[in-house]
Amino acid sequence: MSHKSLWIIDVSAEQVNGSDEIWVWGKTEDGKICILRERNQKQKFYIAFDSHEKVEKAKKYLSTIPGVIKCDIVKRRSFGIEKIAVEVVCLPSKTESIVKAASKLEGEIFEDDIRFSNRFLLENDISPSSWYEASVEESDLKPSDGVDETYILKSLRKLEISTLPSLKIMALDFIYYSEKGTPTPEKNPIIVISIALNDGKRIQLTGDEKEIISSFISLTKEFNPDVIVGYRTNTIHWSYLLKRCEKLGIKLEVGRLNSEPHQSLYGHFSILGRINFDLKDYADDIVAIQRKTLEELAEYFGVSMNVEPVDEFFYSKYWRDPNKRQILLKYSMWRAEACLKIFETISSEVFSLSSITGLPADYVFTASPAFRLENFLMRSAIKTGELIPKSRERLAPSYPGGKVLSPKKGLHKKVAVVDFKAMYPSLMLKYNISPDTVRVLPYEGEENVVVVEEANTCIIQDRKGFFTEVLGKLVEERDRVRKLLKQVSKDSAEYRYLDAVQKTLKVLANAMYGYMGWIGARWYLREGAETVTALGRKVITQTIEKAEKMGLDVIYGDTDSVFIRYDEQKINELLRWINEDLGLEAKIDKIYETVIFTEAKKRYAGITTDGSLDIVGLEAVRGDWCKYAKETQKILLEKLLKGEKKDNLLSFIRERALKLKRRQVNIMDLVIWKQLAKKLEDYEVKAPHVAVALDLLQDGWKVEKGDFVGFVVTTGSGPIHTRAKHYSKASIDEVDVNYYIEKQLVPVCERVLSVIGIGPKEVEYVAKMAGLGMEAFF
Repeated sequence: MSHKSLWIIDVSAEQVNGSDEIWVWGKTEDGKICILRERNQKQKFYIAFDSHEKVEKAKKYLSTIPGVIKCDIVKRRSFGIEKIAVEVVCLPSKTESIVKAASKLEGEIFEDDIRFSNRFLLENDISPSSWYEASVEESDLKPSDGVDETYILKSLRKLEISTLPSLKIMALDFIYYSEKGTPTPEKNPIIVISIALNDGKRIQLTGDEKEIISSFISLTKEFNPDVIVGYRTNTIHWSYLLKRCEKLGIKLEVGRLNSEPHQSLYGHFSILGRINFDLKDYADDIVAIQRKTLEELAEYFGVSMNVEPVDEFFYSKYWRDPNKRQILLKYSMWRAEACLKIFETISSEVFSLSSITGLPADYVFTASPAFRLENFLMRSAIKTGELIPKSRERLAPSYPGGKVLSPKKGLHKKVAVVDFKAMYPSLMLKYNISPDTVRVLPYEGEENVVVVEEANTCIIQDRKGFFTEVLGKLVEERDRVRKLLKQVSKDSAEYRYLDAVQKTLKVLANAMYGYMGWIGARWYLREGAETVTALGRKVITQTIEKAEKMGLDVIYGDTDSVFIRYDEQKINELLRWINEDLGLEAKIDKIYETVIFTEAKKRYAGITTDGSLDIVGLEAVRGDWCKYAKETQKILLEKLLKGEKKDNLLSFIRERALKLKRRQVNIMDLVIWKQLAKKLEDYEVKAPHVAVALDLLQDGWKVEKGDFVGFVVTTGSGPIHTRAKHYSKASIDEVDVNYYIEKQLVPVCERVLSVIGIGPKEVEYVAKMAGLGMEAFF
């Protein structure tokens, strides 16, 4: 027996000579790719009963079923109730038939829906994207095709190493050729594959399609990447490539051991022995990125756009034009390079999330945030003897959220934001809130309880809840990691990784209350989430009342923050009261030099003492306004907050309106983007974006629910939907500038200026008169 230190890339379930095995894919300290074969892992599930007699009968019956290896009677818990159950260990290939037989018994089945490979990770408390020392023996499986070493796995021991291995990363971009409409793999070829490698090489494959794909496969085998990254690879590109390969009689052998990609959990494509990462999944998690494009994601991470962008609607046009083809090629290579740069930026976050939740890195973002937390909870449940409930379809009513105070409309100077540190997790820990401790009133149990009348619930205090226990460990671990951060250099790779870890732990802790109210949750308990928000509203109400009694001017309150006119001495006194009387922690999150509030909740803007501009909920940060209008509002806000006079503000609006009238605007800045909230055939009203989507459909473009449709409004008579055109079909000369002034420019300016008493009529007059009178001569 020997020992190997390795970083786990992935885990897969394989069959070898008719036997089920788990393969642990890893990268050793010296950079070799290895497979560790676990041949003893078996599938497992539980069936719980309400009496010892039924358990004994069930054990005897289950032991006779072919494929059952072992049955044991065990004690477990489920939602705070002690259970007696039969633990069934069986052959993975026979699990389905055994569960079917077990379902005839008068018991409740648990954990039969856990995948074999995930059972291995859960049962052995193993995390992908982490370092381990493996005890191994020689294997008869010969190394080949991207694999350097193979072993039989005997045991794994986690190592406390806070750095990542040197990973080989391949970033990709693909272009398909279609004369008209959305390319389809049945008829439209691949014309370009752009490749950016993290060793500095840049390769662009063009020419004969079969040669392009063959060269791509050869290059992948030669470089042998650990990570393949792209944009929309899961939703478009891998399935497209597979279909083109089938048509051309080629096997897409881009996985290790000459394997092809195959669709797996959550719709994700698995590439054997490699991490397949789709950046679109990551972008979907970022609220600030509205249309979820690679360009938006690149801008979010500060990746510069040093080429001319080409819209997919113009790909074929650029490809056919010898003078423009090079522009398209440069753009495609920029996309590949952008994918590489972004992944290198987020890799610490990706791998820390994978390591902590136990989900493999390649679909840690394909899974929703709730699923990530759930997998983490499942790992904790295995350790503590908590039975893992099944996922169930359910309909559930909504429940009240956090308290939001109506703002004092206007312009305010020196406003501090008092922010509660992790309010909801803190309340869960303070009151022991968990799915197994919250009960609906009236409660007739004998335990000591805390009653929360507003939620019509009570919370058991005599025993620690499952979530409370997990949450406490999360908080302790985050505190430990933050202490380690202070001991390492901020410029080091170790610091970046540890910082990502502590942020991941924070995100998981903050998500626990909401998880209880998520209808897909295994540990679903709406009353638990409702109890947390009820206590949160009470805390904010008490804080506002205390602040006002102290003579502080409360401007606004939102969920876990209170905006207060800055008075250092009194606010510090308030913070002490929160700590001592409420038993919670709060701090001054930021101080605004100037902040404006509209009459609406969750819509404000301010400049902080360090000069940063914050915009929340206003049109400048919303997706359903054209770029020109959003830019106008943002600049106007900055001018207003920095003290510009009324005349200068109105002059700025006049200038922006005049540019529109003279059509001195890029047409792309006038595109209005709307998302299709349902299938096209389900729309009854002809909204502009629906009319444009139907027009695109007629032209052969694929348009589906969830897609963003971009249009401009052109001149003419009749309703807007009859004058809306897709931006690819319109010119700046066709644009209805009056519509943009009246319906885009004026509303965003009026919302900002109304807080200082400038009404809509004055804003509208200034915009409409721009260029008339003396201005007409300039």
